[in-house]
Amino acid sequence: MGVGGEEVTATLPEHTNMVGVSADPSHRRGRPVKWQGLDIKQIFDAERERGAGFVALNHPRKGCNWLCLIGWDRLKVAPTLQDPTFVGLPAGATLWTWDFDAVELLNGMDAALFVDPKHPNRTGTFDDWMSFWNGGHAIAGLAVTDVHGDDPPGAPRTYFAVPSDDLSKFETKWLVDAVKAGRTVAGAGAFVRVSIGGKGPGELAPSSAVQGGEATLQLKVEALKTIDVSRVVVLVNCDTALDLKATKPNETVKLDVQTKLPLSKDAHVVVVVFGKEPMPLGFEQVDANRVPRAITNPIRVDVDGDGIWTAPGGKTCAFVPGS
Repeated sequence: MGVGGEEVTATLPEHTNMVGVSADPSHRRGRPVKWQGLDIKQIFDAERERGAGFVALNHPRKGCNWLCLIGWDRLKVAPTLQDPTFVGLPAGATLWTWDFDAVELLNGMDAALFVDPKHPNRTGTFDDWMSFWNGGHAIAGLAVTDVHGDDPPGAPRTYFAVPSDDLSKFETKWLVDAVKAGRTVAGAGAFVRVSIGGKGPGELAPSSAVQGGEATLQLKVEALKTIDVSRVVVLVNCDTALDLKATKPNETVKLDVQTKLPLSKDAHVVVVVFGKEPMPLGFEQVDANRVPRAITNPIRVDVDGDGIWTAPGGKTCAFVPGS
């Protein structure tokens, strides 16, 4: 089964995706979005007007794409560029909008996900994504957002929660609702199940899930026996809170634990899975320091019990990636 959509390839901000839209048979090209002359907000508006269920910003750092060009400030959670004409847009054009639902984290096995000190402006999409959440903007993180051709086994995939195991009943709405709610896991060889107080990625765990400054984290990591998983990192507000070793790296279930997670204030919790050995024969190889095996979307935790989740604000992440 497939879900219709379009990768809208504008000059700037380059690739965005609209998902949940079918080709128009009355139009010789299916009625693509006309992006010419539009800024980022107008492009997303045009995609929604075309009928998009959700819209996404794709690989925004790769090769100095949009976040690089506009000088995204992760502490201020805003662009530093003020003059749109600097990037060839007309004066008065909008350089940033929060009116999108998702961002592509894993764009293939060569994703420059974490900051490379040698190329800081062209890398660090994960840190950008965390800055969105730190600023209170619940933007879902995805793996490859469209068909890139004959992708090899193990290429990044987005897994999403569905309301039924009967896939004969599948509706595009299932995907749209899951992405807009952040109920997704980005995988490049592994799969993660994680919950706090029975709430998983994209959901809000109540204060009752936190007792004595600790929450109980349920965590299960799975992959093929031949795919190495060595390290599982749990981040709280993008800081390393737990750094766990896989207990059975050569089995299908690499790690299955119930553990305590210290939480002193409202938080978003993300799990990042790493391997260190080469991928099995037939799989695309990857630098494990650059591309993790899996990333979950955040679980928000209402620690103070006021019924809402309060974001931590712009901050530098205390997290060292790698295996």
